[in-house]
Amino acid sequence: MRKEAERIAKGIYDGTITSGEIDPKLTTLVAEEFRKAVIEGFGKDLPGIDYDTPDYDKLAAIERNVYSFSAAKDYQQLKSMTLALKDGNRIRTFNEFRDEALKIADVYVGPWLRTEYDSAIAAAQMAAKWNRFYKDRKTLPLLQYRTVEDDRVRPSHQALDLVIKNIDDPFWDMYYPPNGWNVRCDVIQLVNGKETPDKDIITPDDVPPMFRVNLGKMGLAFPAKHPYYINLPEAIRAEAESLLADRILAWGKKFISGEKVEAATIGEVKFTDAGLTNIIETTHEFNSQKNQVMYALKELMPHAPFEKTIEKDGFFYHFFRIKINGKPSWIEVIENKKGEKVVTAIVDSLP
Repeated sequence: MRKEAERIAKGIYDGTITSGEIDPKLTTLVAEEFRKAVIEGFGKDLPGIDYDTPDYDKLAAIERNVYSFSAAKDYQQLKSMTLALKDGNRIRTFNEFRDEALKIADVYVGPWLRTEYDSAIAAAQMAAKWNRFYKDRKTLPLLQYRTVEDDRVRPSHQALDLVIKNIDDPFWDMYYPPNGWNVRCDVIQLVNGKETPDKDIITPDDVPPMFRVNLGKMGLAFPAKHPYYINLPEAIRAEAESLLADRILAWGKKFISGEKVEAATIGEVKFTDAGLTNIIETTHEFNSQKNQVMYALKELMPHAPFEKTIEKDGFFYHFFRIKINGKPSWIEVIENKKGEKVVTAIVDSLP
């Protein structure tokens, strides 16, 4: 990543990269590092999870968060590097600027990146645990806070050690780990136990405001109030979505393009590069979630209920019902005059 930082420094100095932008290559590199961390922590990747399950929904949300966070991180890095162009009112020489810019980059892709990577692992681990806890909440409603009980535990977190609360208690919305950087605390689900009274709990006053949220419950690897997001333009968030779409399309072309599956009522359908590209380019109320359906499309298509067929200009348009974000959507299959059937879109309304 230092090599990429050097390239970016040169681009900033010669004016081809300006403040207010992100660098797509570096953003994607960072996002993919965080995806590795998330997969390690969660123990699964999206293509290996059944669609329309809590695990799929949670991991898909974390993937979107990872790309959004990576774009915000890159935006702030480029902004900080650009400010190094000047030393007071004097424009630095290129060598002076390069040295200053790389010092900044070394922090963003050095210690900060390592801390963020570890945090992504922890957040994904705790998200997977939260799903298991929630699934069993009716028979095992009690959760207990645990520290690792060594001399590195923060005193304020040590005060929470062994606290027991119902899974629905607001306590977990504030203190469910990770509740800070480099936090190693854990939560377990109890077979038996008694809730800790509020009066007996010493609540920490050093939990950063951005971490006063249950990341596992919300489906986040990184908190939404992280400083990277301060004054972040909406255009950067949109570019993050676009970079994730590029990643998903590349995955689809590599792993399912050219494959054939059986669909209800109409028989064999095929996935093609053109059809997968059109899925990404088709607008949808939940655009990123629609794009992520591609990970499950090969397994989903044979089980999607047939809805209707429309004929137009000698072509047949077949629609199969699925849900995205809890709302109806449809996989569109076009059958040409030769009888070939290709998956071509995912839409949120029927013609």
